[in-house]
Amino acid sequence: VELEESVRFYGINTLESGDPDPVRRALAEASGAFVRQRLQNATVIYLQSPPDGRNTETYGRYLGWIWYDGKLVNYEVVLAGYSQNFYNDPTDSLVYNGVTLNEWFRRAESIARASRLGIWAL
Repeated sequence: VELEESVRFYGINTLESGDPDPVRRALAEASGAFVRQRLQNATVIYLQSPPDGRNTETYGRYLGWIWYDGKLVNYEVVLAGYSQNFYNDPTDSLVYNGVTLNEWFRRAESIARASRLGIWAL
């Protein structure tokens, strides 16, 4: 099934594929390929609304967590260094395997930075 609507991944912001800088543009394209590869090969894809209750963002795109086969692609994008962590839930309302998503995302960015992955290699 192909989704006919655009989805904005909650808590992340990758580089733009139209960036005039060739290095940044290549990273943006690699980020897109990273996400496509995971979602195209997934058995189950689930869109979860963010904890603040917003379903769409400024440009009318759906906004949310994208889960595939039990994995959170938003988190994996940060872990791979394709985005900074922009997720912050002051209530720590979402917990996965006993760890808040705030902490999961903080750790993911820390690992990517320390490993100089993606944007952290620039």
